[in-house]
Amino acid sequence: MARTATRRRRTLQTLDGVVAQQIRTLRGDRSQQWLADRIGETQSTVARIESGKRSIAIRELFVISAALDVAPVELLAASFQPSDVPINGKRRLPPAEAREWLRGERPLPGGDERAYWENVSDDEVRVRREFSSAYLLRLLLSDYVKAALTGDAITMDAVLDTVGATVESDRRLLEQRHGSPAFYKAREERRGHAG
Repeated sequence: MARTATRRRRTLQTLDGVVAQQIRTLRGDRSQQWLADRIGETQSTVARIESGKRSIAIRELFVISAALDVAPVELLAASFQPSDVPINGKRRLPPAEAREWLRGERPLPGGDERAYWENVSDDEVRVRREFSSAYLLRLLLSDYVKAALTGDAITMDAVLDTVGATVESDRRLLEQRHGSPAFYKAREERRGHAG
């Protein structure tokens, strides 16, 4: 029994082990054969994946995620059986920070922030240039979720204030650039009737 516990601890120190643990948890009471049938593999392959004895290719991560109806980021970020996620060497991230990094919401702590924000698609660069607050809103949403997870109502309230001010500022910017579209007028009319 002690050997199994030691092997499990060692397995959790790898990303494959973390993902394997999430797969086992999400599979729940359903059989390994059930998952094997959904991903087009054998039961023994699923058993080796879940034990951390077999690595998972990116394609397989997508197939397994689809079979379990979960976003791949949730498997990679230890969302269901929380444990620190190994990134490289000795660097590990708690699940919430791993999700932020994987979703492109924040750079790795201690990483090159400038490079992180510059290494994005041309579409994202264009949006960032034209509507810089779009990224601020992403970060604020991330902060809000983090505060909600820890029950920090003061931070949640402060984030909502900042989101409100940012949205109002963006509305004014849109109206300056594009005039006051009909949907803004309709929104104001609805507000007038609701008030």
